[in-house]
Amino acid sequence: VSAVFAQGGLGTETGSSVRSPSNNNGLVGISPSEGLVSRDGVIPISLTLDRVGPMARNVTDAAALLSAVAGMDAADLVTLKAAGRKPAAGYMGCLDPNRLKGARLGVLRQLNGDGPTDKPAMELFEKALADLKKAGAVIVDPVAPSTDLWTLLRDVNMSDDEYKWGLNAYLASRRGTVPVRTLSELIATGKYLGRLGARYTECDAKPRMELNPEYSAKVQGRAVAREVVTALMDRHGLDALVYPHRTQPIPTIEEAAPGGGSTSVSEPRARGSSARLSTVTGYPTVIVPCGYTPDGLPLGIEFTGRLYAEPTVIGLAFAYEQQTLSLIHI
Repeated sequence: VSAVFAQGGLGTETGSSVRSPSNNNGLVGISPSEGLVSRDGVIPISLTLDRVGPMARNVTDAAALLSAVAGMDAADLVTLKAAGRKPAAGYMGCLDPNRLKGARLGVLRQLNGDGPTDKPAMELFEKALADLKKAGAVIVDPVAPSTDLWTLLRDVNMSDDEYKWGLNAYLASRRGTVPVRTLSELIATGKYLGRLGARYTECDAKPRMELNPEYSAKVQGRAVAREVVTALMDRHGLDALVYPHRTQPIPTIEEAAPGGGSTSVSEPRARGSSARLSTVTGYPTVIVPCGYTPDGLPLGIEFTGRLYAEPTVIGLAFAYEQQTLSLIHI
């Protein structure tokens, strides 16, 4: 998409696999509210966190894609949660260049890093805040809950607890000849990237979700995270929260997947490594490019709104994009 071989694309994310590729390639990405877009056909990682969202070179194309794919689907009953939430005419009517005027945006700084390597991204973010204010937004800076939001978001990750059960159900539903039907059978073949072996084994040993107290605690933690974020927005009367997707430098391919994926690497869990706010809450988020660091690496800022507030965050992102036309990729 970034190389203009396609007008747009769809990403599937459990953590941030719509927003991170968008950030790293200077694209617009939309992580929709849970249930807005069907996940039928997607190989599952987390029954709770998995989402499907568009990636494009501008907000207009991303909104058009979301308009096409959003809707209820009997093959994914989570979409029942979003019944009646999609505007009848889709999301193209949300593209208002004046949407930032009077909009209240809360600057969330708890997720950012504050070391020397975070400085280039933070300078870009401060420039983005100035552009938002210039476009008429009311910037509430900073906003922060009483709890440590970064730690709360870090600790809510139920992917390993859900992976085995979701994958087994997916494989069992495939028609025709499928070489494996369970995660255990996949592990027995040895036909997977070496870096995945330890995680597969750990996931395969997880007890059933309803019998797993650690999993139950994570589910409750997700509910708490939603309450914290919603209360924060309510307290300040916010239309959206705004923050950089990451403040740490983008890792190289070798750093992210050493040995071509043959070597296990621990996922970064440091402030500024990537934003998990939308990941954990399932709240709608649009990432928009805001510039390039001195090393030529792109950075995106995220607009996160309340559940099913896609019209709001798409409108805000579009208005910001129009304020910074030099960053748009047609």
